[in-house]
Amino acid sequence: MTFNEILKKISKYQRDEMAAIALGKDVNNLLNALLFVVLLHKPQEITLPDGSYGQNCYHCDGFDYPCVTIQAIEKELG
Repeated sequence: MTFNEILKKISKYQRDEMAAIALGKDVNNLLNALLFVVLLHKPQEITLPDGSYGQNCYHCDGFDYPCVTIQAIEKELG
């Protein structure tokens, strides 16, 4: 799952009024918190020592993307 796909999935849940009603109004607060965590762990382009390009996590500094935080979120979002 890409960074943008994660954001789309969170956005879908935020727009789903039936889910918000079923889970209570606190669901929006939880989804907003999750969104901010995902935004903190966004990918950034880097140049590797061999001259090739890759991505690492903006927040984790030096960890490949997806970092363990994003991997855990992807697993739970399915």
